[in-house]
Amino acid sequence: MTILLKFWKEILIVVLSIVIYIQYKNKPEPKVEVQVQEKIVYKDKIVYVDKVIVEEEVITKPDGTRTEKKKRTETKKSKEETKKKEDKKQEIQIPLAPPPSMHINLGLDVLSKFKRDEYVMLFGGGLRLGKTPFLITLNPTINLSKAKFENVFVGITWEID
Repeated sequence: MTILLKFWKEILIVVLSIVIYIQYKNKPEPKVEVQVQEKIVYKDKIVYVDKVIVEEEVITKPDGTRTEKKKRTETKKSKEETKKKEDKKQEIQIPLAPPPSMHINLGLDVLSKFKRDEYVMLFGGGLRLGKTPFLITLNPTINLSKAKFENVFVGITWEID
């Protein structure tokens, strides 16, 4: 138990590094946005048929007059076409990939330069908790002037869009 209390910072860094690595490897693939477009073309075709029948009759009588019978049929066709186009657009939006599951930050602590005349660098990262806007963050600080590890900040970050 004393080993855990003595090296709790290092153990915490290792555990969070492993969790961040696993989350990075198992990140979801982005989903695609789909747009469905339907084009409908209506065609109406009307055919008019006029049929004309003409009958002529010629009759020849015994006195020499003759009468003729003729039957003539005429067919007239006329076509009328109408086209009507109708476009139907239907957008189906599938939610895109969730925001990144982790973030990394790098910074310089300006106050330490003014207070102690030392350069302190902040390096860290965070891991998203499920699909929530909350991230567990781990930020160690490194003193660049003395080349040593100073502090570790562990916290929860809330991401606001």
